[in-house]
Amino acid sequence: MGALTGVRGWKRREFIPEAALDGKFFHPFGCRLPRAAVRLLYSRRMAGESTALAEFVLGVHSGTLRLEGLEALQAHSCHMAEQCRRRLLIYSNRLNPHLYNTGCFIEAVRQLVIRHPSTQVEILVADTTALVKGGHRLPRLAQDLPSSITIRRRNEEYESDMRSFLLADEAGYLLRNLWHDMNSVRGDYAARPVVRNLADEFQRIWDRSEADPGLRRLNL
Repeated sequence: MGALTGVRGWKRREFIPEAALDGKFFHPFGCRLPRAAVRLLYSRRMAGESTALAEFVLGVHSGTLRLEGLEALQAHSCHMAEQCRRRLLIYSNRLNPHLYNTGCFIEAVRQLVIRHPSTQVEILVADTTALVKGGHRLPRLAQDLPSSITIRRRNEEYESDMRSFLLADEAGYLLRNLWHDMNSVRGDYAARPVVRNLADEFQRIWDRSEADPGLRRLNL
């Protein structure tokens, strides 16, 4: 398998075997990756060195990542969620389906709460309009597993906050200062002080936010 790219600086793509794109290519930890993320895994260059996605171990691999593009963010979001064991926090504007409604990510969350029943997945969303309309699998999963997965609509007093981030096990994070900017993403798999600060902010906003009644009516 080729090594990981999508990190700032990569310019070219390598030849990708068709077998890797036929829906049978799997993430190193067992879940199916989106086709775009498969292409990412076959590209190369990270600060002059090839680094396989599997080498990024939550709580162990320390060092700031600078990611560019949806493909890189998809791959790392799936990879980080797959390794999570205790607490997964998502702070999002619209719960981007290209990140959080992929087969890989949904399965990672499902397996997380099934294998670790005490796990808490907490999701704060600024705009739940698209979620209420249906089609996104995370709200459905939250309804199936309400003791483990909770979604709240962010309090409007925080509408000026344009960030979007994912936090895993108080160790790893993926952060965009502008939720719509996929070309400027920072992350780290072992940055506890940064994650602790973001988690504290998340908790303050969480405590001032409420569930969206529209999401509760999805199955009615």
